Amino acid sequence: MEKKKPWIPGKEANWREAIAPYDRPEHRFDPKRCALILVDMQRAFLDTEGSAHLPASSAALDKLIPLLEAWRRQELPVFFTRHVHKQPHLDGGALARWWRSLILAGSEDAELVDELVPRENEAVLDKCRYSAFAGTPLEAMLRAAGVGSVLIGGVMTHLCCETTAREAFVRDFDVFFLGDGTATVDATLHLSALCTIAHGFGRVLSVAEAVETLTG
Repeated sequence: MEKKKPWIPGKEANWREAIAPYDRPEHRFDPKRCALILVDMQRAFLDTEGSAHLPASSAALDKLIPLLEAWRRQELPVFFTRHVHKQPHLDGGALARWWRSLILAGSEDAELVDELVPRENEAVLDKCRYSAFAGTPLEAMLRAAGVGSVLIGGVMTHLCCETTAREAFVRDFDVFFLGDGTATVDATLHLSALCTIAHGFGRVLSVAEAVETLTG
């Protein structure tokens, strides 16, 4: 399989133009009934020496930092996820057979980046599948927080972020997804995921739109 060149956002395609045929502006984002879910913002993906470094992740991180700060000022619920495996021979499953390389609990790769350190009252959910709902108490915690929608950012757009969005939708949460607050390995996968989300699962927003609505 030919290896694609690393993708930097904006170099190959405009995500907003790509989703335009599927966008549903009538689905309005209401932060007051929403939880922010930041998916797998770990050293494995964001550090240049990480085992699965994504060059596009730095641009997403730069946008997510002020969003998180604004979200916290409004005292709205925040959830972080980490993709980790404690016993790969037991919890690796199909992922282990597919990727053959996993993020091990306790490793430097598994740590969240310093720029997104969770506060004491913010949940960090460890998962070993693409979905943030699989094997975690996320749904129960969202229900307990009284929210009806989720705003999703993080990595990878087409794997853990998209799968989490699908799961949220089928569990009857309204889904909002950050087009420039997510990242993956290349533009084809990123844009494909955003178009899929916009068509069938949720509204794709920019981080700036989310912050403007939050603070407006």
